[in-house]
Amino acid sequence: MHKIFFILKPYTGDTIDTLGYIDVDVRFGQHSAKLKLYVVENGGPPLMGRTWIKELKLSIVECHKITERDSIASRLKREYPEVFAERLGTFKSCIRLHLNDKKPVFVKARPLPLALRERVAAELKRLQREGVIYKVNRSDYGTPIVPAIKSNGDIRICGDYKITLNPILKDFHYPLPRIEEIFSILAGGEQYTKLDLSNAFQQCLLHEKSQAMTAITTHVRTFVYRRVPFGIKCIPENFQKIMEETLHGLPSTAVFADDICVTGKDSNTHLKNLRAVLQRLKDNGLRINFDECQFFKDSVTYLGYKINKDGLHTDTKKIQAIVDAPQPTDITQLRSFIELVNFYAKFLPLILAVDSSAYGLGAVLTQRSVDGRQRPRCASRTLNAAERNYSQLDKEALAIVFGVTKHHHREQTTALCHDIAAYDFTVEFVRSAENCQADALSRLPLPRSSVGRGTKQYEAATYLNFVQDGFPLNFKNIKTETAKDPILSKIYGYVLYGWPPAVDKEFNACFRRKENICIDQGCLLWGYKIIIPGTLQNAILKEIHDGHPGIVKMKQIARNYVWWATIDADIEWAVRDCGACLAVRPAPPPAPLHSWPWPVEPWSRLHLDYLGPFNNKYYLVIIDAHSKWIEAGKIMCDKNRKSRLSLTKIEACDRSRLSVEAEDGSEAREPRGKDELDELANRSSPEKSSSSRTDDTSPLVPGGRIQRNAAVQCLQKIRKIV
Repeated sequence: MHKIFFILKPYTGDTIDTLGYIDVDVRFGQHSAKLKLYVVENGGPPLMGRTWIKELKLSIVECHKITERDSIASRLKREYPEVFAERLGTFKSCIRLHLNDKKPVFVKARPLPLALRERVAAELKRLQREGVIYKVNRSDYGTPIVPAIKSNGDIRICGDYKITLNPILKDFHYPLPRIEEIFSILAGGEQYTKLDLSNAFQQCLLHEKSQAMTAITTHVRTFVYRRVPFGIKCIPENFQKIMEETLHGLPSTAVFADDICVTGKDSNTHLKNLRAVLQRLKDNGLRINFDECQFFKDSVTYLGYKINKDGLHTDTKKIQAIVDAPQPTDITQLRSFIELVNFYAKFLPLILAVDSSAYGLGAVLTQRSVDGRQRPRCASRTLNAAERNYSQLDKEALAIVFGVTKHHHREQTTALCHDIAAYDFTVEFVRSAENCQADALSRLPLPRSSVGRGTKQYEAATYLNFVQDGFPLNFKNIKTETAKDPILSKIYGYVLYGWPPAVDKEFNACFRRKENICIDQGCLLWGYKIIIPGTLQNAILKEIHDGHPGIVKMKQIARNYVWWATIDADIEWAVRDCGACLAVRPAPPPAPLHSWPWPVEPWSRLHLDYLGPFNNKYYLVIIDAHSKWIEAGKIMCDKNRKSRLSLTKIEACDRSRLSVEAEDGSEAREPRGKDELDELANRSSPEKSSSSRTDDTSPLVPGGRIQRNAAVQCLQKIRKIV
């Protein structure tokens, strides 16, 4: 038998764990095939799956056995179609949120990898169609989203409310039922029915005045939740109150959050109670997930315990991590296991203790039972190949997430600190020597045995596997070059084994970002950006420069994919070194205009310009800057059409200083033209010629020739009139 763990799920929604499979030769009529026959421990009647039906070409499958409980479930589904409908239900009343601080908090959308943008946009459209969210043009509140990739490749959009709304939100004080109270309600039952509300929180609408607080910022635009989102810390207590009020007064009915358990002293009473529950759900607009429900079972697992007519029992899956722990192979593992066994002779108050070793995670939740004794709930698993590359700090954080999501309780005391949305934590640091229970499980973890986090199916859903299609390089090439890079190879080791307190200058860029650098598939990532080794940086620059988008657009593209210490400078250099980019770059900004000082006396500053041609003749125009007086005189032209200045006779009084401002043309810069201008300047004050000067304006700058241009235009109008 091939010992490969596989999970099967029949139409009733139950899960069937297999021990493995054997290959068998099967013949039906003229069709034969070699098929897999899965073996189930303590299994019931043989079941034929769709694979066998397809391979054997079966057109009609007769059902030879159907239990009474299945027929009852089908009958109830027909009686209450509104309750078992697939779309979201709508509770009749709204939930309102109250703030301690009414000052809005807005955090802009975080950069989203291009490989995930289309799928996130598709999920946002689905939520819009179902009426969960709606678009807004602007919002004073804003929470960035965190897209989570499920094991099946789907996207779950979560708002990171722990940094925006939760700190300013008032707590909703409502007591959650104790385990003892819940199971006292279910005592004395023969069979049990377990109901699960589909997307429980989102079946409740938010009050109009509370909707704006839940705004999420995305790469598409800003959206506001119309229905209650996950991640708001006061919602579990609100929802518990709603469910208790909805089912108040119904006998043998217990509810905790979205899980409802119904029983009765006999089958008729059980069915009567169940119908009453379904009617209450129908009256209040709530819906349940038929595939996740269990009807008329001899025993069910509810809130981590196995319950049947004989009473309450420990779920064997909860202590499987201890029972099936592998045999210790060295003194360290043996000492940890002995301490683990001795530990449960004296339990602590409700506490979730977690730990991480180099290859496994361990989590132990202890709680006080009705008789005063404390019962442990243990869990462990091995790390996959990518998780083993995490830094030790990230492994410890992963252990917290594993422990919390595995046990799913509120107000827990954890052995390490990590903020998780919708949870309130009391943080306590515990030394490894005093954390023997979780330490032992992390050193003796259970092997991965089902589809989920840690399996090959999960590893295939990591970020780099999704980004390959849109990335110019294969991550395997980056992995190889990273190991060869003298800087990145050392950083790789720092991420694995811890950063030193100080580093050399060439490592400073990564040292400042060390909290967000991780390893995935052998590549270094800063957030979602892949850190590119030096040998591949030119290939990346060439790829993002394709199409000559310019410096700003290239930086925008690069920031969604890659990073290295000098990426901004390298992009600017690549654009400046490109002839095509230089040819279409915008003109530099114009220089500021220089205002001429106001002349205090007439004829102290003159402006010169040309007018013509009129009948192949040119005129020199002279304007007095003080009085705006205009003088014009004909000038002579040589055969090469190079104008030669001919000074007009200007009767001027003695001046201590004369400034001549002329066009910066070639004739003004020629020695002969320059001398004639100087002669004009000195004619007004020959005894103080040293105090006179000639100024040239910049060519192609019309703003510096306003006086002369105005005079020339005036003379042109006079010429037209004449």
